[in-house]
Amino acid sequence: MRILVFATLSLVLLAASGAVAQGPSGIALVVEVNGQTTPAVKPFSELPAGATIALGPGAKLAFVHYDTCRTVTVTGGTVIIGAKGYQATGGAATEVRTPCPRSVKVQRGGEAAGLVLRSAPNRVTLTTRPSFVLVGPRVDDIASVAIAKDGEAAPVLRVPLAGPRFEWPADAEPLTDNTRYDLVFSFKDPAVPAARQSIVTRAPVPDAPSPPVTLIRLD
Repeated sequence: MRILVFATLSLVLLAASGAVAQGPSGIALVVEVNGQTTPAVKPFSELPAGATIALGPGAKLAFVHYDTCRTVTVTGGTVIIGAKGYQATGGAATEVRTPCPRSVKVQRGGEAAGLVLRSAPNRVTLTTRPSFVLVGPRVDDIASVAIAKDGEAAPVLRVPLAGPRFEWPADAEPLTDNTRYDLVFSFKDPAVPAARQSIVTRAPVPDAPSPPVTLIRLD
């Protein structure tokens, strides 16, 4: 088992109760939580640098670390998240390499601010059955997402969002391959203009590795 230990000595410890605070940009994405953690964390929420999480007996936490491109699973004990790795004590930790997450930041008003994380491509490419995770301080303000073909007003799909993760509905027809679409995020407050993100679709390749997690950041 390999445990990455980050170099910085000046860790900022979070409070021992309540939820992990969401900063403007996290360094890891929670993908699974089983059992009690202190502070409480939710699946598909981000962890900031210096997050210290205590896991109850038998509790399990799995997260994708952005910089190291690893999915880490910790059972019991305490884990501290650093910008360059993590430190796990008092429990068991395993890790596997994973596709490096890619992220696009959407500014207020919907203009794309460019991709970040590991030199991602200059445009957002998703499969014809797209999935993504919304992150950032505006996530809880989003009511729904619509997918419309570029230049067309009527969406091909509109669904409410009950959480940060979006998965293409199993009963919906896939999008057209090699086509531009707009993701339109509507806010719970109707006075707030919708945010838009342009994507290009690509048909999945049979037996190809799973694509990286796409993070759409709403600041």
